Amino acid sequence: KLKLITAVSFSSLLLAGSINAQGMMDTPEVSEKVEKKEVDKDLTPVGSFFSGMTFSLEDGKFNDTPLEEARYYILYFSASWWGPCVSSVPQLVETYNDKIAKKSKVELILVSLDAEKDDALTWAKKENFPWPHVQMAEFEKKESELDFKKVKITAVPTYILIDKKGKVV
Repeated sequence: KLKLITAVSFSSLLLAGSINAQGMMDTPEVSEKVEKKEVDKDLTPVGSFFSGMTFSLEDGKFNDTPLEEARYYILYFSASWWGPCVSSVPQLVETYNDKIAKKSKVELILVSLDAEKDDALTWAKKENFPWPHVQMAEFEKKESELDFKKVKITAVPTYILIDKKGKVV
């Protein structure tokens, strides 16, 4: 059964208590999994899936960036041309920088629905996005049996929490 978090801000999840300050889901099911599992030393299925696709803004320039290994990832589907996405970004950047940027347990990945990569890059630079990015076109064309690839995105912004093996939490 796939759970989809849609049209809410990451900071709303923090405020509602669904995610704690370390970026972990505050549910007994997830807490139990985290306490019993160790982080794999090898590249995880999620890391392998995103290998060669992600880029980040560093010192005002975009660089290909390998995905940091984390226990959980928040896939953030968004677009520079959609008002609700644009208006939620300043608070999301602040929350990301304050709550999860220095934590290794969770990472946010922007999956941009912008048709042109330049539009996504311009938006990312203007808002100083601190998280890794991937273009939806790249995301869609890469084949995978991972759970998160089976979720159909019908609205943006959409947030999907997955574990390091690609299972929707």
